[in-house]
Amino acid sequence: MKYPGHPSTVFCEQVGTVTTLFEQWNDCERTVVLYALLKRLPFANLKFLQLSIEYNIAQNYNSQSRLQILESNSNNGVFLAKLLATYKGGKHVDTGEAVIYEAAEVFEGKREQRKEEILAEVLTYLPLLKPGNDDAKAIYMAIVPIAVEDSVRQLVPAELVQQILSYLLIHPAITSDDRRYLLENTLPSIPLLMR
Repeated sequence: MKYPGHPSTVFCEQVGTVTTLFEQWNDCERTVVLYALLKRLPFANLKFLQLSIEYNIAQNYNSQSRLQILESNSNNGVFLAKLLATYKGGKHVDTGEAVIYEAAEVFEGKREQRKEEILAEVLTYLPLLKPGNDDAKAIYMAIVPIAVEDSVRQLVPAELVQQILSYLLIHPAITSDDRRYLLENTLPSIPLLMR
């Protein structure tokens, strides 16, 4: 590529522009952009970035225990089922043998706030879902149609639901059939969600 002026100056300006845009986006938008860009890199560059990321994660010793807890929760079907039940408006009772969900009596305003908090938690956990964990994946998939409906009814912010759906559409744990299921079960509501 040829650019007017010194090539390294132009490249630095472009990096600055991209960085400025990147900082304006939310975490999900950043992840989607990086995912799209990474798909275009050759294997050696991807491997270099993988090593760099692993090194940076290992160097951040203070967050190791928090990261382990997040990863554990992100892939724990029982934990996620309780989260989903709470989102649906129930509370769980652990009887030792099985978890029973009961209707929770919650003031409507508090319930809507709690739903938003739960979706924010889902956004934290979802990127850490490990491929092959079908139990956890099923719960993430189950929350989407419910959250889309809640968003259409303006009970939760559409942006949170859009981010969850975006993660699921690019997540390596999600198969083509899963994506088709998501789109079929949320497609009628998506125009309303995008308003």
